Amino acid sequence: MTGDMPESGAAPAMPDVMLDVISTFLDGELVEPDDLKRALESTEGRDYLVDLLTLREAIGGIGPFAAVPRKPAPVWTLLRGSAAAAILILALAGGYIAGYRGSAPADPANGTSESQVLAITSAPSAPKPTQVIKLEPGVNWSDSNGGK
Repeated sequence: MTGDMPESGAAPAMPDVMLDVISTFLDGELVEPDDLKRALESTEGRDYLVDLLTLREAIGGIGPFAAVPRKPAPVWTLLRGSAAAAILILALAGGYIAGYRGSAPADPANGTSESQVLAITSAPSAPKPTQVIKLEPGVNWSDSNGGK
């Protein structure tokens, strides 16, 4: 059974503060000697120290990661972005001008434009058929649903 509560008969768990003292000591920072002694008095504290030393030995060959300076962007990359922005602006301006000029003819007399609305009041009639197919029951047509 695992959990935060210690099992009956087991020693109480060491507070995280005491384990932090051991970790701080291994990082090379200053700690109170009495706090370090208290942390290492328990078996859990000594096991934690051994675990940290083993972990640091395992990753000791990796070394610190160095920051890699970023190369500046090539000039042609900047030109490509600027060219794309210019094309977009020209396309928007061209679409606006084409829509403005083609919307309605302007009346030169009063400087206004008129729009015309076409209203359809009736549906168009169907065209005359070119061929008529006559269906007769039993001759060229049979009902498979029984007349339903």
